[in-house]
Amino acid sequence: MVPRVVTQVIFSLPEAISAEPEILGRVDPVVIGSLTGTVSTPSDDHIQSAREYWEMVEWEWADPTDLEPPAELAFGLPAGHPIDWGWISSKPEFGVGISALLLSFNLEARQLEQDIHGWFDTLADWIQAYTLQVLMPQSVEKGLPSKSIQIWGKVNGGVKQIPYLVSSDRLTSPQWTLVTPAIWETSVRRSSTGDELPLNWQLLGDALRALRGCQPRRALVEAFSSLEVTVRQAVSNRVKQCGDQAVADVIIRRRSTLGPLLETARTLEIALPESLTRHLVELRNSVIHSGSLPSMADALTAWRAAHVLAQQQSPLPMPLSDLRSINATSWR
Repeated sequence: MVPRVVTQVIFSLPEAISAEPEILGRVDPVVIGSLTGTVSTPSDDHIQSAREYWEMVEWEWADPTDLEPPAELAFGLPAGHPIDWGWISSKPEFGVGISALLLSFNLEARQLEQDIHGWFDTLADWIQAYTLQVLMPQSVEKGLPSKSIQIWGKVNGGVKQIPYLVSSDRLTSPQWTLVTPAIWETSVRRSSTGDELPLNWQLLGDALRALRGCQPRRALVEAFSSLEVTVRQAVSNRVKQCGDQAVADVIIRRRSTLGPLLETARTLEIALPESLTRHLVELRNSVIHSGSLPSMADALTAWRAAHVLAQQQSPLPMPLSDLRSINATSWR
């Protein structure tokens, strides 16, 4: 007999995940510390599925419709505690937005001490690396900005919401892709086994979040850190082909700074991105050694160079060529 689920956690996401509707209604095994259970995604609209809705809707400004709770939800929520599970966007290219997940465990617990936030951080790292969606971690220690900010103030004796003015230096984020069933399954499995994202891809994710938060200095430093990790590994792999690990280690240690490391890579005919210009490298040195403030455009160029190199030299363990890119500035 299957044990009855007696503990469930509704995990509201700090950032909605844009996905293909085929990941709705999924139930995947999950491991968080000593807990073994499942993670469930919201359910599609039981009256009209997302695909059916998109086939019917023909007007441009159609309103999105809400997703439903996972079928595995074993209890009714008390009044006054509404949960936003997500929505079906008005256009298929924007997919569905998943705002909450359901974690189910076959145990009776008065309190949970497992690091659920840490598990989601790892899951978000993998999904972000595959899709380029900016998924802010839940952990408050990282101090990253929220996607939406509401400001209220007194106007003419009353209370009114004041518009939040976005910095004019903000740039369009790189194009991102929807979460497919394969991406979801792979990311959940890897986060459950504690398989962290490779360091260069972690740094790329940190740089992308900094770009989203209009932090060009941090974004550029993180992007170049990712690039250096990738180049160093590529040089090491090339030298190791000679069959002498000791020689490889000596060469890598003597190229401890970025300039000599890049020259070594070029000597070994390791292809570097064309956008990795001398100006960009000098700007990186100025930022690190003098605290200069780069433009958002330069930070974005650095991120793109690091991303291209990571894709070439250490691609993620799943082909991405068949994924569909959409414009990240269009939301919901």
